[in-house]
Formats: sequence, structure tokens, C-alpha cells
Amino acid sequence: MKSIEIRSTANRTALGLALVAGLAVAGAVPAYAADTVRYWNSASNPLIVKDGAGVSQGRGYGTWKVAHTSSGTRSLGNGQLKDDRPTGSSVYIHMRTQVNSSLCVSNPVFSCAGQNWGTTDFGDSARTNSDRWLTITQISQRVSNTGNGARGRFQVCEDRRFSPDDCSGSSYTLGDTY
Repeated sequence: MKSIEIRSTANRTALGLALVAGLAVAGAVPAYAADTVRYWNSASNPLIVKDGAGVSQGRGYGTWKVAHTSSGTRSLGNGQLKDDRPTGSSVYIHMRTQVNSSLCVSNPVFSCAGQNWGTTDFGDSARTNSDRWLTITQISQRVSNTGNGARGRFQVCEDRRFSPDDCSGSSYTLGDTY
């Protein structure tokens, strides 16, 4: 690799000031960390679960964050959920916590998706048949200590009695360090 020799004091000073200014700007960028609220979808663009015929069964949207709690580091999801066909099967929010762990590459127990995000915990909200928006609070999951970043993965699903549940596509939050 070729090195650059800076001969004049004025050029060295200008380069030094440029580096300091660059570092100051880079330092001004917020570091995303625990307790930063992230959104998955919105009221105007909710996740929608449809049946095999393409008919909407339910919808949802919400927030997520990774937080340090008295129970350790937790992945916390909240949401709004609505059943579009309240006389049918109930709907729920399915949340997966994913960490940026190399375990998903080396251990088949973890499911992986792009950039080594592995699912470490998952769970469902309470079910509802309400045709009005219902607030779902604190879907709480452990965060594995095998990584240093986590994100939430969300789906809205319809509870099917004798067959696999129908679910919307997945929505991923931005990841945060913890």
C-alpha cells in the first residue's frame, strides 16, 4: 500500500481539521441502542392475514424495543389487532426475537435469515375476535446473550382449528444493540 507524504504544515493542519470535523459528524449520528422504539407497520399500512381465497381475516401493527428489565434483557412487542371476520376464527400477533448471532450458522436449532439473524425466542399474543382495534401489550421474550443486536419479526395470524394457521407475510423491525 502506498503512503502519502504531506510536506507542508498548512496541508497537515487542513487534513487534521478535516479528520476532526469528519469524526465530529460521525459522532453526531445517534447510536441506536436498547429502549429505542421501533415500528412494525402502521394503521395506514397494517399486516393483513388472508385466507386461501385471498379474503382478509385480520390485521395488525405496532411497536417493538429491546430493553434491560428486572427480568434481564427482553424483547418487548406491543400492537393493535383487529379481526376482519369476527364470526370466524380468532386472530393473533406472532412475534419472533432475532439476534445477530453466529449460532444460527453453526447450530441447526436456530433458524437464520440474512446477515446471520437467528431466531432465539418466539410467542403469540392473546387471541381476539373483536372487530374493533384491540391493544396488545407487552409480548415479552428473552434476548440471547450470544449476540449484541436484536430485532423483532412480526406476523398477524388466524387461529385455524384443524389445520396450520394462516399468517401474513413477515415484517422486520430495525435492529438495535443491547
